[in-house]
Amino acid sequence: MKNRFFVFGSVVMFLVIAVMVVNAFQIPFFEEESITEEDSTIISITGNAKEFLQPNLAKFNVGVVTDNDEADRSVSDNAEAVADVKNELMELGINEEDIKTSYFYVSVNKDWETNTITGYTTTHTLTIETEDIEDIGKYIDGAVKAGANRISSIQFTLNEETIEEIKKELLADAVKDAKEKADILANAVDKTVVDTKTISISQSYRSPYSPYGDYEMYSSKADTSIEYDDVSVSVSVYIEFLGQ
Repeated sequence: MKNRFFVFGSVVMFLVIAVMVVNAFQIPFFEEESITEEDSTIISITGNAKEFLQPNLAKFNVGVVTDNDEADRSVSDNAEAVADVKNELMELGINEEDIKTSYFYVSVNKDWETNTITGYTTTHTLTIETEDIEDIGKYIDGAVKAGANRISSIQFTLNEETIEEIKKELLADAVKDAKEKADILANAVDKTVVDTKTISISQSYRSPYSPYGDYEMYSSKADTSIEYDDVSVSVSVYIEFLGQ
């Protein structure tokens, strides 16, 4: 029993001495200054980052329009011409899975004064994707020679892998830009940025394109030459900082 009281007394004495040491040296004992929104100034900032890259993917539309007095003949003539165009594009190097129908329509032509049907027009548009952007002129010429009479919406862009990689880099740059702006504003009012309250992301992505219309626009003996510009990728972040 005496030994138990001796051990208990020793423990109490040790705790008393520890408290005295802490007080003597003014060591903070689990006391941290908390940052609250009520004590802080909210600094709202938009950070931006942009980069220009050379495109590595091209998209363009190839169309075949056929007219006939009979609907079935209009459709069959169109199907034959589209098949020729597809075969020519594949022979030039386009993969079959990169040639897809994006529009198909059969319209009725009428003489509105007599309200009689004068014929039928079939329109079939193919959308082609290729990473061989330097050869796009060759593909257009081949499609036209094979029977295409509509070329439109030529667009130079970036593939998905490149877009995802550059967006990650730009996000970090945009956050850095926002932090630098917040520090400037905080210093101007004798404050210091101590924390963040909210962060949201917005991003935009623009691709230059070259519109082309009917076959007559480029029906020359010279090879078609398509010029393109760099693609811009931009990312913005909205951050609310806390300043004290």
